[in-house]
Amino acid sequence: MSNKSKGYIHEEKAGKFLEESGFLILQKNYFASFGEIDLIVKKDKMIVFVEVKYRKNSNYGYGSEAIDRNKSRRIYFSAMEYLRKYKYQDYMVRFDAIIFLGEKMEWIENVLWGDEIGF
Repeated sequence: MSNKSKGYIHEEKAGKFLEESGFLILQKNYFASFGEIDLIVKKDKMIVFVEVKYRKNSNYGYGSEAIDRNKSRRIYFSAMEYLRKYKYQDYMVRFDAIIFLGEKMEWIENVLWGDEIGF
């Protein structure tokens, strides 16, 4: 199975988990000028932008390590573009990550802050 297929399977697992946690999926694999956002979900008056990372094992690092400053900035600017386009500017915003190491899942809320994106 290709890495892309494995990534897709784990994005689906993450989406199902978020739906079971009360979130509504607004977009999967949203492409913006600055890059892609894996999942965009909504709960009450909050929009959450979710990056999903899968690693079979930790031999080449953890999935969270792949969310570096450049990736964080692309996610942030893509999110701002999404909020403007779909008129969600008055919603609270959060950036989360769902990391899979093998089949173990970790949900990291508020994974991006100002320091990570250079503001």
